[in-house]
Amino acid sequence: MARGIEYVIARAALSGHFRRRLLRNREAALGRLGGRLSAVDRAALLAIPTEQLRAMIDGAGPRLPGRRSLLVRALACFGFVGVAAMPSCVPVATGARPDDPNGESEPLVTGIRPDGSP
Repeated sequence: MARGIEYVIARAALSGHFRRRLLRNREAALGRLGGRLSAVDRAALLAIPTEQLRAMIDGAGPRLPGRRSLLVRALACFGFVGVAAMPSCVPVATGARPDDPNGESEPLVTGIRPDGSP
């Protein structure tokens, strides 16, 4: 679809006032757009039957998500926000740590121990 035609259909889908004016008096509504339309786009819009133009405008209207998909998206968003807000819940790799220099805790790695005396 040509850009000028897309512009007119999108504008009619978003503006009820422009939609009514376009469907009532197409020539006048298109004349107010000035240089936004080429002669070919204007001729095509004038040639489209009114019922077909109405169906095109209805099909181009804003799509509202269903309730289920809206809830799923909202929960996913809150899940990501929740993880970011609570870093203590996310396990963090700390890498190798040295033994406690004060000897107050059990060493994490005990290493190789020799067998008992021979």
